[in-house]
Amino acid sequence: MRGRLWIASAAKVRIAVQGIGPRVWLESTGEWLADAGIGPVPSGKGLKHGNGLHDVDAALDWHPRFGDRGTVLAVTGRGDDVDAAEIRSLLDACALSEAEMRLGFAGLEDPFELESTL
Repeated sequence: MRGRLWIASAAKVRIAVQGIGPRVWLESTGEWLADAGIGPVPSGKGLKHGNGLHDVDAALDWHPRFGDRGTVLAVTGRGDDVDAAEIRSLLDACALSEAEMRLGFAGLEDPFELESTL
C-alpha cells in the first residue's frame, strides 16, 4: 500500500503512507498547497502553482472546493491476498459524510497527534 492521506483530525498535514505486510509508515510531506493559498496557475508548459513550483499530483487532482487535499491509495498484492470489496468498504466507512464535512475539522480529536508529531 502506498499513497497520500487527508485525515480530518490532522486536516492541514499532507501525510504519505507506505505499507508492506503488517508494517505501515506515516510521514508528513508538509502542508497542502490549498492551505498555503497556492492554487494551480496555467502556464505555457502545463500547470504551475503560484509559487512557480510544479506539483503534478496537485495539478492532476485539483478540486474546485478542496484543492489538492484528498486521499489517494494504491493497494497491491496477489489476487487471493487482496479483497478489493473489503478494502473499499473499510475505506468508505472512514470517509466523512457531507454533513460532517460541513461541520469542519476544528473540534475533532487527533488521537495519533499527527499534526504535532509529523
